[in-house]
Amino acid sequence: MNEKIANKIIVVDPGKNAVKVVVFSNTYELLTHYMFPSKTQIKRTFSDIDGSSDFQFRAEFEGSKYLIGEGVQSSYNFETTKNNIHHQLCVYTAIAKEVHSKNENVYVVVGYPSSDFSNEIQREKYVDLIKSNEKIDIILNGSDKSFNISGFKVFPEGMALVPRLKFPKRKVRVIDIGGQNLNHRLYDEKGNTLESFSLDEAGINHLEEHLRTTLRKNINADMVDIDSINTLEAIESQKIDAISDDMINGYDSVASFIENTVLDFIDNKILNQLSSKNVFLYKRSHLIIFTGGGSIALKKYLEELLPNNSGNLYFSETATWDNCASYLIKDLTQKFKDSKISKIEFANYTKKIIKAFNDLIIDITPSTEENLTEDEELINRKRKTVKQK
Repeated sequence: MNEKIANKIIVVDPGKNAVKVVVFSNTYELLTHYMFPSKTQIKRTFSDIDGSSDFQFRAEFEGSKYLIGEGVQSSYNFETTKNNIHHQLCVYTAIAKEVHSKNENVYVVVGYPSSDFSNEIQREKYVDLIKSNEKIDIILNGSDKSFNISGFKVFPEGMALVPRLKFPKRKVRVIDIGGQNLNHRLYDEKGNTLESFSLDEAGINHLEEHLRTTLRKNINADMVDIDSINTLEAIESQKIDAISDDMINGYDSVASFIENTVLDFIDNKILNQLSSKNVFLYKRSHLIIFTGGGSIALKKYLEELLPNNSGNLYFSETATWDNCASYLIKDLTQKFKDSKISKIEFANYTKKIIKAFNDLIIDITPSTEENLTEDEELINRKRKTVKQK
């Protein structure tokens, strides 16, 4: 099937905590971007569902009914793999939401965990799960949707291409903290990947569950509905409105309980697990870029645990969208390398992407042009071409 007949590009970062979606036209005008909770629940009927949220989806797919996104009472999907019906549904929901005509052709770009991406068998199973040579039919919120995936590309999570552009000619370690796992990637001064792997159960979903479990052990659970607590908000604010300091056993305050619980999790599930793979974040060495939604919530905790590396820590300001931006840039670069688009198209499309991600893409000054990565050199040349026009 000819990729050029697709009328839009849908970039999906199907995380375990949230599904991030960025949609472009096939000429790279930004159409929309949004996210929804990475939750699915099989249902016998929708008769008890009266949702008004834009991001609660009632999906009917291959004879089964599913509730997806907001308002789903079930917990997050804790399977270590993304080769499952949950992620298929999340990706198809993101696509179907943007389909407005029958048998619409779409070009889809998605991400996959670093460790699984390097496993060709696992990666191909994921491709087979999502991509289909047949028309895909799904009923979304009562509307019949049908689409053809005319082009499909998969890239590894945790590339953090945009933040890395801020630090050319430097060896960089990228730590992408997601919902289920942590992706680690090490790049040399020229942008070559030296090593990559994923840590299962090191993501923010597991921290939230750990916080709930520990909380149950330290308060009278009959007094508080622990499942109703917004644990992510508690991690960031170190406060729980429903719990006063005198209700916590063994701690001076709620803030002290949250801080100690989070620090213990980071020590055990992140720093110690990384150390077991000879990655020592507490040792002063390479620049460390933290990205992924989990890095936002854990910023102050990581800074507290890594004082020796304080000058080498960079927390991406666009952490939530870094994967989507990286996938789109890598895909565009590959199209240029494969001669699917001309140099002029390459320059024009890059200009549009830069405008769309104007808070993600940085200017590269003449003093930092030397010794860029191959992708970075292409991006820089595109900028120069655009400026000349």
